[in-house]
Amino acid sequence: MPTIIEPLREDWESAQADATAKLLAGDARGARTAVKRFHDRLCDTIVLDPACGTGNFLYVALELMKRLEGEVLDFLKLLGETAEPLRTVDPHQFLGIEKNPRAVPIAELVLWIGYIQWWFRTRERTVMTEPILKDFGMIREGDAVLEHDGEEIVRDAQGRPVTRHDPNARKLHPVTGELVPDPEARIPVTRFENPRPARWPEADFIVGNPPFIGKGEDMRTQLGDGYVHALWASRKKKSDSVDFVMYWWEQAASILALENSRLRRFGFITTNSVTQTFSRRIIEQYASTGKASLIFAVADHPWIKVPKGIRGRRARKAAVRIAMTVAERGYRTGKILTVSTEENLDSDNPTLGIRVDFGYINSDLSIGPDLGSISKLNAAKELALNGVLLAGKGFVLEPPQARALIAASHENIVRPYVDGRELVTRPLGRYVIDAFGLD
Repeated sequence: MPTIIEPLREDWESAQADATAKLLAGDARGARTAVKRFHDRLCDTIVLDPACGTGNFLYVALELMKRLEGEVLDFLKLLGETAEPLRTVDPHQFLGIEKNPRAVPIAELVLWIGYIQWWFRTRERTVMTEPILKDFGMIREGDAVLEHDGEEIVRDAQGRPVTRHDPNARKLHPVTGELVPDPEARIPVTRFENPRPARWPEADFIVGNPPFIGKGEDMRTQLGDGYVHALWASRKKKSDSVDFVMYWWEQAASILALENSRLRRFGFITTNSVTQTFSRRIIEQYASTGKASLIFAVADHPWIKVPKGIRGRRARKAAVRIAMTVAERGYRTGKILTVSTEENLDSDNPTLGIRVDFGYINSDLSIGPDLGSISKLNAAKELALNGVLLAGKGFVLEPPQARALIAASHENIVRPYVDGRELVTRPLGRYVIDAFGLD
């Protein structure tokens, strides 16, 4: 809703106001034209999910945009429009990138099923034109964060393929009969040639739920050292402390920051580690310059429970804590939701208490001052000084160390040192090296 529908609804309210003003002025035709103009923009709106799986997020986006379209068409009828529109919101507007080849056709089919349901719901079983399913190629198979010119198997000195444990391999447990990890399964280690960031199709909105793999050792286990090193090389940087989902966040933010970018907003569900230091720095580098402001955020939210009887990796999702972030270009204030109470999370009717705050959202997903509005105070120019600051604790001496230096004729670089806390309690007799006194 905050990523796609809220900005579209703002546009719609503006179009409604324009149409109403024209209608009151006696220009019914102009009023219909204003509404049709918005409807055309709605039919041109492109939504991208760069980690779409089987298309859940895209399906919901289609559903919500079709509801909005229904309001538009109802309003047109009130204005006296009798002709059916030549265009409609349809699956070609919803694009996805998915690595799993089996999920790609499922995602396309999910969108078409949703569209057909809306067709019959609003057109009273009017016969659809053939073919009912059109090959728009909305969902692209591929890696959403990494492109390369080839994948090569790494070999040892004897020319044999180097292998690693396959983290996804499973076998039946001989006692319980359940699927458990297979410790003997191996897959080849690969090297990637000319790695670079993947290219995403242009879109007005980007929304998604990137894979929750984690960081550091988790990424290496799931993806392999070769892939992780290629990912670092593609961004010309290295960090074992950045969550995998942040590669999606950063790529969307870099698109949003481009001049003349078509992208209006992006929103992701991520792990709640987005608030940790290294992930937070990625948000900060865009937020501090006005390239991307957070306009909606949830820092810590429980993953809804899975049904009884589901075990393994899917069941472990119940313990995951997630974050939600939506970003828009420029310096903006936003809305942050905080989960204040949690009850019955393991039941079919979990209850969450939510507190809502408004203001500038910091990179750690807290409410703070609007840093973009800060400016220098000219009245204090060349008059204000923040005082003497230590360059590090390594320059602080305890009394025995200071006495030894003074005894060795180095009194010219030893100065008494006291901080504010000691001033209001009692001096501790510490000293500091004055580096400016060194020869």
